[in-house]
Amino acid sequence: MTLAMALVYSIGNLAVWRLYRGERRAEFNIALHAALPLVSSVALLWVGFKSVVPLPAGSAGWAPIAVVVWIVIGVGLTWYLGRPSRRQWMARAGEVMSE
Repeated sequence: MTLAMALVYSIGNLAVWRLYRGERRAEFNIALHAALPLVSSVALLWVGFKSVVPLPAGSAGWAPIAVVVWIVIGVGLTWYLGRPSRRQWMARAGEVMSE
């Protein structure tokens, strides 16, 4: 669980940096949108690393592997469905939700 949360929050930190370097470039603040997310991501990843090295004994040792596989599948699926040729599913999902 610790590894999963560390990865999710680190991805959120990356998203903050990308947002303020792209769409909201005029509001970019080096301390708030680059330094703090970088420092917190390094700290989170260190804690995540230390929670799985060495791997826990027994069945708990499979949890970090399952988390990594789950995240890789999610990223791959997001990439596949986000391609320009596959975006019609987003329009259909919006129509279904508005009904």
